[in-house]
Amino acid sequence: MGRDFDDIISEIKELQSDTNAFKAWQGDVTSLLNQLLDVIKEQKKEIAGLKEYAYINRIRVESLPYELRDREFKSSIFVPRILTKHETRR
Repeated sequence: MGRDFDDIISEIKELQSDTNAFKAWQGDVTSLLNQLLDVIKEQKKEIAGLKEYAYINRIRVESLPYELRDREFKSSIFVPRILTKHETRR
């Protein structure tokens, strides 16, 4: 009978050891998941900034033909003035 009791005690200790190892592993996994979530949040912010930048640039590109036709439009972009045949001959 003493041997059966010792076996049960041994199994309980082994289960406690396994439980502690599992808890440690679970803590590591939780930490890793939290780090991944932080990275995902940062990436989402960067993507949102890039989308906003792309939107602004798209509007600029789309409006450029209209702005270039406006003679009073001032831009840092050099816009060549194309002369007519009569202006060229002078």
